This record gives sequence, C-alpha cells and structure tokens, in this order.
Amino acid sequence: MSQPRDRSGVSTSSALALTVGVKELYSTGLYSDLTIVCRGREFRVHKAVLHTQSSVFRSMLGGKFRKTLALDHDDPDVLATLLHFLYNFTCPPNRSGGATNPEAQASSFTVHVYALADKYDVPALRSLAVAQLTRLLDPKRENLEGFLAAIRAIDECTADNTLWEIVIPRIVGNMAWLVEEEGFFALVQEMPGLNRKLLVGSAEGFGGGRAKAVVQPQAEEQDGYYSAGGRRLG
Repeated sequence: MSQPRDRSGVSTSSALALTVGVKELYSTGLYSDLTIVCRGREFRVHKAVLHTQSSVFRSMLGGKFRKTLALDHDDPDVLATLLHFLYNFTCPPNRSGGATNPEAQASSFTVHVYALADKYDVPALRSLAVAQLTRLLDPKRENLEGFLAAIRAIDECTADNTLWEIVIPRIVGNMAWLVEEEGFFALVQEMPGLNRKLLVGSAEGFGGGRAKAVVQPQAEEQDGYYSAGGRRLG
C-alpha cells in the first residue's frame, strides 16, 4: 500500500520525520555549528537553518567562518521566540511568568516579535505576529491596559505602518469611550504623533461616521487639539 504524498511527490511520513528531526536539532543542539550569545544567554543553532530563512542572517554569516555570534542588542526572550520559529514554524506558548497582567504582556511581546522578525527579515514570523496581534488587540475596558501597552510598543520599536493599520481603526472605532479613560488620555499626551495618526485615520473613514464625529477636533490651539468632549488630545 502506497503512502500518502504531497504535491511534490514526497511521502507525508517522510516530511513529518524531517520536521521532527529539525525540531530535535534545536532542542538538543546536536550538530550545532554556531552559538548565538545574547545578554548572557546562549543559543546553539545551525547556520544552514538561519541562512535559508533570513536574508539578514545570510548576509551576516555568508563567507565568514565564525563559531559565535553576539546579538546583545536584542531581547533574549524575543530572540528565543524567533529562533524557535525558525525550527518549529510556530511560536512557543506565551509564558506570563507570574505577570500581573498577562494579556498586556502578550500584546506588547507580540509587537516586539514582529519588530525582530522585520529586523532579521523573517516574513513568515512577521505575518504570524500580525495575525496574533490582530486577535489580541481588543480595546475593551477590561483589557485596556494590554491595548495601551501594545500601542506603546508599536511606537517604540516599529518603523513601518503595518501594525498602526491594525490599531488605528480600533482606536477610532472606540473613541467615544476611550477619550474618557485616563490611561488613554495620558498615552496621547505622551505620544504627540498618535494624535495626528488618529486624525488621519478618522479622515479616511476608519471606524465609520460615528467615530469620525467623535474624533474631529472641536477647537484647535497652538499647543494641541481637543476632542468633541472638550478634552485636549495633544
């Protein structure tokens, strides 16, 4: 009886065995030919795996004989997630580590994963982080801390508009109650650029007409804008 095969003609059992084998290479460090050092933590990896999935690692390692690679400018927990993905094609389970607000931690951590995937050019992980953040970003009152933490992380560590395109419509669509929250009001004061993004997002119609009416400034002064409720937004 023939075994099931994928479109390339490789048996699914063979493909599964290869996948399991690659995972074991990372978990055991067997045949590792490179050690990545990040703030005191060491990761035993394989140049071939990094080379085939990241153009940045390919450039860093190509034609150079090295046994160690120092990446102390990265966060070791985020880097561990990226390396885990290169071998497993999934992200490891979120570990709250006893955090008082695991939802807030998960949102901001996912933003940092996106930023590192973008830095090292790992498109599949970047796409996965976008999907996870789309699910996590839920601007409800009971999850406001996580929502605001994600916005801060986006502002701090991303350079493109991909994640802003997720978060701005959610802010505009919930502006009616967000402007009454002290945490959100403080965030807008901390991030002057956010007010401009909100006004642009409103002008483009994100969130519908009702949200647009709420975010339109009632008055403008030299040092800021005011919401329809009279609160200064920037």
